[in-house]
Amino acid sequence: MSKRELAALVCPHDSVRKMTTWIELFVILGQLLGEDIGYIYISNFQEFSDKLPEAGLIYASPLDALEAKKLGFVPVAMPQRRDEVVFVASEPVDLESFDGAEMAAVCGTFATRYACSYLKERGIEPGPIRHFDDCNEVLQAVRRHEVERGALYKDFYDSLDPLSLEGVHTVEITDTGRYGHMLMLHPELAELRDPLREALFRMEEHPIGGDVLQDLELGSWEPVDSLGDIESLGSC
Repeated sequence: MSKRELAALVCPHDSVRKMTTWIELFVILGQLLGEDIGYIYISNFQEFSDKLPEAGLIYASPLDALEAKKLGFVPVAMPQRRDEVVFVASEPVDLESFDGAEMAAVCGTFATRYACSYLKERGIEPGPIRHFDDCNEVLQAVRRHEVERGALYKDFYDSLDPLSLEGVHTVEITDTGRYGHMLMLHPELAELRDPLREALFRMEEHPIGGDVLQDLELGSWEPVDSLGDIESLGSC
């Protein structure tokens, strides 16, 4: 296989926290694949969207995967880690209390759409959404009783210590295992999908591959041939 330069682009939701480890992951993949994999540096979602057409390999959130598909990107694999949502409230309540109630959430994110879809599946009609810029703002709004109920990304919630959750009650944590970030290839590189999958499945054979996967909390990889349930995800 001839050498070609690949440019990897990672969802900023993940890369801003452990960029060095993500770069290590693509170095390892390149070695196992026999290809040079570069890295595109970004710091926010707007930059991710702007750089998407230039990327050869992306690690995308469910919503970004939908946008990438419009550009012809093909799904490759999804890690064992899935994207889930945590419903929180300023007082001890049950999930049914979200019926028709205002909910704090981050504007334009998968977590917000997933939260609304999950409520509807449970027979609960979401109320109006008050949008915030990030999960921390949602948390603070619920703590201050500015909004009585909210929805958070589970990985943000998991990063919090008990002190950070004082004054906030956990109502329910989704556990459907239905949605997750995924690796996708630019259509011009679609022939690399099978070799790339093989390299992903062999990562733990690399001297530091297992450590990198553990540090990124990805778990093992599984092949993905379509966007599946993501495409039928409703809106708020």
